[in-house]
Amino acid sequence: MAPEEVTLSTVDESHFEQLRELYAVTWRATYEDLVGSSVVSDMVAQLSGPAVGGMAPAGVQVFGAYLPNGRLVGASIVREAKGVAYLWGMYVLPPYQRSGVGRRLMTAATDSLTTAKAVEVRVLKKSLGARSFYEALGFVVIREEDEEMFAGVVERLLVMACSRT
Repeated sequence: MAPEEVTLSTVDESHFEQLRELYAVTWRATYEDLVGSSVVSDMVAQLSGPAVGGMAPAGVQVFGAYLPNGRLVGASIVREAKGVAYLWGMYVLPPYQRSGVGRRLMTAATDSLTTAKAVEVRVLKKSLGARSFYEALGFVVIREEDEEMFAGVVERLLVMACSRT
């Protein structure tokens, strides 16, 4: 499907079940080889919690990429605070990756910003695909940090940033 056939709009609570399914599929595809299936299973289990397991709390903007039949095939989450926008997540179902959907979701997220002068995202250092995607959009690595993803699971992250012009 051509990316222009995908419609972008905000994701509200009525679409949270589709958002949970999107995360479950994309997290397994993205992270199982990097952090192991037991960690990913724990991540997916948390999605049943309120606000999609904390992935869509109040104060964030969630944008979805929908097929004409209403199926959610991608989502981005952004929050603005003190002049910086934090991209919490950008996930696109594998069959729709490298089709322009992710780039369109990023544009929707950044176009919604009102005060941010920069956008930051954190990616697993091991995730070469994510790093390449964000570098193609103008992001650069500004630092590395360790983060405890879950109890006892610490991963090295790259903090990447891009100025808004």
